[in-house]
Amino acid sequence: MYIIFLGIFHAGIVYMLYTLLIQEEGALFASFSNYISPVIGVILGYIILKDPLFLQHKIGILIILLALLFSNPDIFRKWARKDN
Repeated sequence: MYIIFLGIFHAGIVYMLYTLLIQEEGALFASFSNYISPVIGVILGYIILKDPLFLQHKIGILIILLALLFSNPDIFRKWARKDN
């Protein structure tokens, strides 16, 4: 019974916070969490569990990070302002 209560309660809180995040920052920013969580999982597995980090993992992490970088043009604007 407690597991069901905790699952419903926590799922409701997470869903509410995700909805608030979308309202405050926009859908693009909120979608970053879907792409960055596998990267964090691989890195934490490497650091904590001493899992091997193969070339395929590194290439995948690089592709995900570059895709997130290129999907947000505001990042480039901030860099351009710093250079001037």
